[in-house]
Amino acid sequence: MSEFIEVTSSEEEHPRWFRVISISGKPLGLGFACPVCKLGYAHHAPEKIEHCRMVEKRPFFTANLPVKQIGGAKPLPRNILPVGW
Repeated sequence: MSEFIEVTSSEEEHPRWFRVISISGKPLGLGFACPVCKLGYAHHAPEKIEHCRMVEKRPFFTANLPVKQIGGAKPLPRNILPVGW
């Protein structure tokens, strides 16, 4: 017997994490942006990120994270400082 599980959007749970794709559509891993301390990883964010006096782990289920494209007109907001370029 099979069951169906409803998958809801994870934007409320992990608003700082997002999936990143290049302008050609190639996946570039996960990105991270904290609006409080302005720490940001445009792509290939590490497993654990220390910011705002806490350690935040990468989300396990990433299919419902928002997608941002790098290489377009506005890849990241102006107030986010890229780290690890």
